[in-house]
Amino acid sequence: MITWKRGDAEQAIELLSDALWVRRQACGETDDENREARLKEAETQALLAVIYRKSGRVDSAIQMYEGCLELRKTELGDEDGKVADVHVALGHAYSDQKMYSEARRNFLAGMTILEKISKQSDSRFLQLVYLLGRTEFKDGRASSAKKYLERFVRLRNVHGYYREIDYVKAKCILQKLSGRAGD
Repeated sequence: MITWKRGDAEQAIELLSDALWVRRQACGETDDENREARLKEAETQALLAVIYRKSGRVDSAIQMYEGCLELRKTELGDEDGKVADVHVALGHAYSDQKMYSEARRNFLAGMTILEKISKQSDSRFLQLVYLLGRTEFKDGRASSAKKYLERFVRLRNVHGYYREIDYVKAKCILQKLSGRAGD
C-alpha cells in the first residue's frame, strides 16, 4: 500500500496482482492453513478493489469485491462483519456506476448482517441507514429515501450524534424531499 499512497496506482495494482496470484497458489497442509490462505486471498482482492475504485476502474473493483465476497462467505459464513464490509464496499462501487438497485441490494445486505451481529447504535449500521436513504434519493425513490433518512436522523438524535456532517446532509435531503412533496 506504500506504492498506492505515493500515487502510483499501476505499480500497486501490479504488485497486488502478483501477490494475489501467489495467494491463489498457496495450499496449506491443514484445513485451517487452507482457510487462512483463502482469507488472505480475499483480503488481497479487497485491497486491489480499493485501488481499482480509487483510480476510476470501478468495473475491475466490482469484480475483485465479488471474488472477495464469495471467499469470505465461504470461509466466515454469511453473518460476519467482514462480509458486511464487502457488501458496503460493493454498494459504494455500484453507486459510483449509478447502478442504484445493485447498490441498494448490497447496502441492505450489509445492514441486515450488522443488525444481526451488533446493535443499531453501531456506527457502521447508522452509516448504512444513511447510505440507503441517499441511494434511494439519487435513484428518485422519494418515499423510501424519506423512510431511511428519517430513521437515520431519529437514531442519530437518540445517540447524540447530531453534529456530524452526515446528519446535516440527511436533514438537507429531507428538506428537499418535503419541498418536493409540498409539505
